Amino acid sequence: MSGGLVVNSAPVRATNDSSSVSKRSAVEAGYFEDPYWQLLAQRHRRSPLIHRGYYIRSVAVEAALRAFLETFARERCQIL
Repeated sequence: MSGGLVVNSAPVRATNDSSSVSKRSAVEAGYFEDPYWQLLAQRHRRSPLIHRGYYIRSVAVEAALRAFLETFARERCQIL
């Protein structure tokens, strides 16, 4: 309960679980490396299109982080 509002978090948890399984599947298919996904999600095979989407997202996030760090290279930065 949040401020008198009843919140059903089951759909949010289901989305998270599905996303975690997809990320593990992409890692197992060799799209990128992450040694921890095998510990965080069940094993299910996803389609190559899903794998490519997660790969593209990971490349885009890495590029954005690198650009940010290069822009503020002379300053202390913290990324959460």
